[in-house]
Amino acid sequence: MNLKFSKIKHVKSIGVKNTLDFEVGHEDHNFYAEGILVSNSHGFSYANLTAICAYLKANHPTEFFYSLLKNVKHETKPQEEISAIVEELPQFGIELLSPSLTKSDLDFTIEGKNQIRMGLGNVKGIADKAIEKLKNFKHTFANKFEIFQSAEEAGLNVGVMSALVQAGVMDDFLMEGDSRTKMVLDLQLYRLLTKKERLKAIEVGSQWSFDLVKLVNSWTKSANVDIKPIIKPSRVQTIKAKYDKYKAIYNQNSKNEELASYFYESKLLGFCYSQNLCNILKEYHPTLTTVNEVKGHIEGYEKFIFGGEVKEVIYRTSKKGNKYAQLTVQDNTGSIEVKIFDNNGNLTTSELHNKGKFEEGQIVVCKGTRKTDSVFCDSIGRQDANVYLKLSELKNDA
Repeated sequence: MNLKFSKIKHVKSIGVKNTLDFEVGHEDHNFYAEGILVSNSHGFSYANLTAICAYLKANHPTEFFYSLLKNVKHETKPQEEISAIVEELPQFGIELLSPSLTKSDLDFTIEGKNQIRMGLGNVKGIADKAIEKLKNFKHTFANKFEIFQSAEEAGLNVGVMSALVQAGVMDDFLMEGDSRTKMVLDLQLYRLLTKKERLKAIEVGSQWSFDLVKLVNSWTKSANVDIKPIIKPSRVQTIKAKYDKYKAIYNQNSKNEELASYFYESKLLGFCYSQNLCNILKEYHPTLTTVNEVKGHIEGYEKFIFGGEVKEVIYRTSKKGNKYAQLTVQDNTGSIEVKIFDNNGNLTTSELHNKGKFEEGQIVVCKGTRKTDSVFCDSIGRQDANVYLKLSELKNDA
């Protein structure tokens, strides 16, 4: 959705017209109109509220949007509400800052003249019990191993911590050459260590630039045959049995680091602050065009490729019995309606390649032509299929 200000082009007088202007004496503002009991309180309240909000939005925009963001937690889909609010912020010169372990409170806060900081408790997937634990967890840290240990002591499971890392909450503690996916791997490995091994890791972590994988590898073998390794071979096999599945997730996501960051930020926060989806997709599809550019293409004349995030999916059948999927696809320039039909096998083939039906939140690349306000596609391919999407569902296996 592109929100733009509109200017009044002209005003036309329609003369004097008869209107109704009445007051209701009933304490509940009820009255009869053509035999039906009605009330003018509801309409009056909405009008009054609209006027107040318009004034606050125009004169105190930071405080106005801050108030809206504070209330999204009461919505059914808070991340969608955040996404809608974020679209308006640039028009008022306001920036929504990412959640940060060192700078965020649990809820939204105003930070600077035109900046609002997202709270740790606003990250999707963090339950109320975890939020209570975060209150005791948040303090000053020196390195990521201390974060891992404090999170363990606070009772925050590996799924919650993985979600926080992937959303960028721990970015201040990334080492040079480090990444979010690597920090998640270190966190998962840390939870597989014994209490004694963890404390030893904190003690010597700086010698290994806090790369836990390299550190633990050094403990499993010794160059001197007379010196026993810190971790016995039997323990190595126990750790490896659980670590291997985490390593497989890391191998998959590290190949698509930017796409993984976009996905997790969008899903867990409701907005993406570190990545541009169009730029990411152009790395895989150099000829990719934006949604805004698609809208300027000549109808039915040329085929083009564009991509974005699926915001809505509707499966339908036409009057002629032709099954089709209708998607709303959005990138950082706008959104557009996309249709793919099954009379020529396009829908079935795309679903086969995508390993299932289309769903909201998927990142896709579409190929087709524009007809009126829609794009009729030959193919739609998922781009997030190579990103492991369920880190927040991981349990604490340690």
